[in-house]
Amino acid sequence: MDKITKVFKGSSKGAGAIEAIIALGILGIVALAFLGGLSTALKAVSIADERSVAQSLAQSQVEYVKSQNYINYSETGHENYALITTPDNYDLSLSVVQLNDGLQKITVIAKHNYKEVLTLEDYKVDR
Repeated sequence: MDKITKVFKGSSKGAGAIEAIIALGILGIVALAFLGGLSTALKAVSIADERSVAQSLAQSQVEYVKSQNYINYSETGHENYALITTPDNYDLSLSVVQLNDGLQKITVIAKHNYKEVLTLEDYKVDR
């Protein structure tokens, strides 16, 4: 009977090492998945921050233009609004187009590191 029980029990030499290696492999896969999710979340926060700053800058520029006296560009033929001061790596481009007498379309394009992030359009009315 002793031989039969020995056959069913099998040899357990090295079984602990194999179990530890499998456990470490599973732990490594879980850690990689967690770090991948963390990296994605960090990128999303960075993009949201970039868009938020661009939105704030563009809105400030539009409000500045709207606060200035109305100039009919069909008569003068040029824009004379100054761009607001921007932080490093952000650029704004401004366009004011005369649509008809008393109505202008203001377009501000915000760029971060030379990549367009946001385009904001609004209108100015001569009152």
